[in-house]
Amino acid sequence: MGTRLRLQDGYIDLERCCVVRAGIGEVSLTPTEHRLITYLAKRVGQAVGIEELAREVWGYAPGVRSRAPYVAIQRLRTKIERSPGAPTCLVSVHGTGYRLDLVESAGPGPADRSTGPTAFVGRSSDEEALAGAWAAGHRLVVLRGPAGIGKTRLMQEHLRAGAPGL
Repeated sequence: MGTRLRLQDGYIDLERCCVVRAGIGEVSLTPTEHRLITYLAKRVGQAVGIEELAREVWGYAPGVRSRAPYVAIQRLRTKIERSPGAPTCLVSVHGTGYRLDLVESAGPGPADRSTGPTAFVGRSSDEEALAGAWAAGHRLVVLRGPAGIGKTRLMQEHLRAGAPGL
């Protein structure tokens, strides 16, 4: 099991105890939510009974009945699901308990360049505009655009190329 679990629109970072989702940003997990998601992540795709969760995550004795697991599942769903009322990731299994279904195991995060960058092509006009703004003496340049379009990568390549004016 990796430290990141991929969701439809983000990931759960088990190491940093948070959920990162597009359009929402980073949301912290409580210690209980972290124990719960870690326990379920070790059993991805398997139905886990509510009694097992109460025993293993909360440390309750066998036979103890509590609403705590149900409440924690609801809170966790609001953090990891696009639509908590119609969950696709942390799903109920009728008569059993809950199952964690992930998109796939997440690899390195977007800022992790340990595998090396891919070719940077097709952005020559953007590169020229950025270099031109610096050359014209502008000391504040804002890169704007929708998420995932490559604003960060454009600036990284500009800096890597020597970034005139910086």
